[in-house]
Parts: sequence; C-alpha cells; structure tokens
Amino acid sequence: ADWAHASALNPFAGCCSTHEEEVFHSSMRVLRLCAALLACLALWASGSFALAPGARQDATTAEAHQGPKWELLVKAMDLVPIWKNFGLVIGDASGRLFSHFKGEAFNETSLIPIASSSKWFSAMTIMKLLEQGSLSLDVPVNRYIPYWSRDPADMRSRVTLRSLLSFTSGYTDTAYMKQKVLLRNDGSDKCTTFQECTQQLYESTELSFEPRTRWDYNEIHLQFAGAAAEYASNRTMTDLLQELLDELDMKDSSYRNMQAPHLADGLVTTSNDYEKFMQAFFNSRIVSMDWVRQMECSEKPYPQVQDTDASFSLAAFVGAYGFTEWCASCVLRYHAWMRRI
Repeated sequence: ADWAHASALNPFAGCCSTHEEEVFHSSMRVLRLCAALLACLALWASGSFALAPGARQDATTAEAHQGPKWELLVKAMDLVPIWKNFGLVIGDASGRLFSHFKGEAFNETSLIPIASSSKWFSAMTIMKLLEQGSLSLDVPVNRYIPYWSRDPADMRSRVTLRSLLSFTSGYTDTAYMKQKVLLRNDGSDKCTTFQECTQQLYESTELSFEPRTRWDYNEIHLQFAGAAAEYASNRTMTDLLQELLDELDMKDSSYRNMQAPHLADGLVTTSNDYEKFMQAFFNSRIVSMDWVRQMECSEKPYPQVQDTDASFSLAAFVGAYGFTEWCASCVLRYHAWMRRI
C-alpha cells in the first residue's frame, strides 16, 4: 500500500484550500481502500513465486511473468477508474518481482510528488544520526535546539525525538494548518532556511496536548525532528537529505524548495529511485536491522496514547504507527524478512 501510495499522482499536496482539503481527504480514503485491495491481491500473487537467492526479475507486463496471478493483478489495476496515471512495483530482498504502469507517458522514470511517502525517506536521515549516537530518542529536544523551552511548567520541555518521530509530541494538525504558510513548497516562504522556518513554526504554533498522550497525523513533528538533527550534526537538512539521495544513487530525486525542505511531503522522485530506497531499507543498508525493528514497533500503547479526533478515522482504517511507518504494513514486511532468514 505504501508503494501504491508513492506512485499515485497527488496534485493537491501542499496547495489546498479548506474546501479542497475536504475533497482531497475524501478521495484519499477511497484511494487508500483501493490501494489496500491491490496490496492484498499483490501479496496473494507474489506467494506463487519462489525466486532463487539473488535472482531478479524485471518486467512491465504480466505476460513476462510465470503464472496467471500477476495477470489478474494487472487487470484489477486497469479496472480502477479513478487512477488515471499510476504504477505499482513489487519486490523482495532479491529485487523486483513485478511492475505495471498505467497512463499515457507514465512510467518508472516519471517524476512524482509523493506526498506523505516523503516522511519515511526524510526520517532515515534522522535515524542515521540516532544510530551514530549524535541524537537520542528519549531526551528532551531542548538538549539540541537552543530556542526550545526548558521551563518544567511548559509542556514543550518534555517533547522528545521519540514523540516527534511517532507523531505523539502533542502538536496537532489543527494548530499546524494555521501556520502552514511558513512552509510553502513553491519557494515563496516568509523564511529562507529550514532552521529559520522551523523556529518561526515553534514560536507561533501552540502545543495542544501533553507529549506522549495523543497521536496526531500531521507534518510539523518531522520539521522539529529535523531541527534537532541540524543542531546535533552541525549540518543543514539540505546536506543531510542530499547525502542520503547520493548514497542511494537517487539521481532523479529532490525536495521542492531544497533550501527549506518540507520533510513530510516535499520529495519528488521516480518509481526507479524510490525502489532503490525501499530495497536499501529492506536489506538494512541505511541503518541496522535493530533500528529498522525500532522504527516498526508500535508507538501508540493504548490507553496511554490515544488518537486525536482529527486522526481517529485514519488510525482506525490503517492501523498502528511506528516511526513514520504504519505498522499494518510493517508487520507484513517483518514476516517476509523472517521468512528470508
């Protein structure tokens, strides 16, 4: 489902009015349902394959694969009328198993603004610093960010990287949307650098709940996590992101407004490039498997952490949440990895 999401065109990201957002979120619920159905069918189809270790299969049509199940998946994708231009790529530890693209002039090299699938990639720059010991999950971020509150009476003083990466910091989408003008992706920001934008967000956005008591799916958490990463590493987020893009040979990918990147939905990439990232993650080439497992643990223990009203329906439909990852898909990926060893 994550890969289907990554490959679906999203022209509304970052430029919605209030009415457009309602239309967009309603249509996204339908898209998620379609993606979930296709993902289930894809898992069923891939169960018919047994590739030799190190083997790799690439194709753009079902006829290039053995067995009728992939052909059934292609037919199901082509029957979805609301998806005009999209693609689906399926792979395992050994490489690509299947790919199919739909739409005129749409293929694995088409540039796509991938919206929320940016979160996963952006978070990996922070996870690398955690693994290196430059950051810690459970100390307040005021240890890294000089302008962050240290007042024990201020709830913000208890915000940690764990709460930011798991979206349980207490910041909500309702409060954040009032300030989103500071993070426009078109280069017209009122601020010019990532750190300047993030500090303005901090100074103008209220913390709605005590950290680690509410889960709310929004974009502000990662901006603050990125601020901690900048100060801890003494490098800019632009440099950290570009380093990972270069490391994975994602030559066709970049963030819109790279000087003040929007970590939650700013990545523009291709199917080929994003597949490189997913392969590297799957095979623990970015961070170790211990840190992969940490990312894939649910960070929403009930009843200690409850969903906000705004995010309840999303959580009920998709499942638990780890560090920028939905754990419903994480469980499937973990079992696939266990079968591999």
